[in-house]
Amino acid sequence: MNNIGLVYEQKSEYQTALEYLQQALTIFQQIGIKQKQGVPLIV
Repeated sequence: MNNIGLVYEQKSEYQTALEYLQQALTIFQQIGIKQKQGVPLIV
């Protein structure tokens, strides 16, 4: 999800990018990967 969000961000499709990055953040939080939780927030 995170990489898909980054692709949409590069294409300037910011709303779609945000949706994928939010999904990635939720998944990271659910499975407990704390070191990656900040990545969707930086973009």
